[in-house]
Amino acid sequence: MEIQYETSQKVSSGYLMIVNVNSGNVFNHILDLSQNNAAIDLTGYNTGTYEAVLVCDGQIVDSKSLMVQ
Repeated sequence: MEIQYETSQKVSSGYLMIVNVNSGNVFNHILDLSQNNAAIDLTGYNTGTYEAVLVCDGQIVDSKSLMVQ
């Protein structure tokens, strides 16, 4: 799955936090801030609803729901 994101030029660190809504399990994916998208391999994830949370410099910037089938 490819996730697109946008960060400020002033951001020094960022990651995507993928949270399983049902179990609360959290998976972090460090981002390459020179890019505006990330390919996230979800093959090992259980079926269900997840939140993809963009965290930049320790602050939540955005979040979106996604389904893994």
